[in-house]
Amino acid sequence: MKPEAIVKALAGVYTLVNTTNSRDGVPGPPNEPGRWKGFLVYTNTGYVSVSMTSYTLADLPNNGAGLIWPPPSDPSLDAGWTVVGKAVLTYAGPFSIDPAYPATKDFGGVIHGPLDLMSAPMLVGTLQRRNYTVVREKGKNGGVYLSLIVSQPDRGLQSVIWWRKVD
Repeated sequence: MKPEAIVKALAGVYTLVNTTNSRDGVPGPPNEPGRWKGFLVYTNTGYVSVSMTSYTLADLPNNGAGLIWPPPSDPSLDAGWTVVGKAVLTYAGPFSIDPAYPATKDFGGVIHGPLDLMSAPMLVGTLQRRNYTVVREKGKNGGVYLSLIVSQPDRGLQSVIWWRKVD
């Protein structure tokens, strides 16, 4: 299958279902159900946008009171903005099919990047490689699910992120 056809097959809006993480092969503690929220958008022209967050208002000082955009010049709000900054992952840029892996519309590798923007500034301009698997389920919990595996072997980290297609 041609890479352009795979890009079109993956295109859509996905909502975050679950994340699991491991370090040096040891699974991390289970994520609290519903704690992580997020969206992944793939366009049929080859762009990606990801937004994920793991905080709740209860995690923030004063339940987030005063944390509005644009942020006011109030140093008393810095602690709340620190929580938000540590718990939000966003990035956007082009995406393509990774030629290093055999790919179909159901499995292979994607490259996110070079990233145009990223909530971790050191990663702007980098390539982020992911292995993907598409699963189609029928029945009550049916739908199209996308698993992205994020590996950082040099740090001993691996994340498996499941998304459900909503559009």
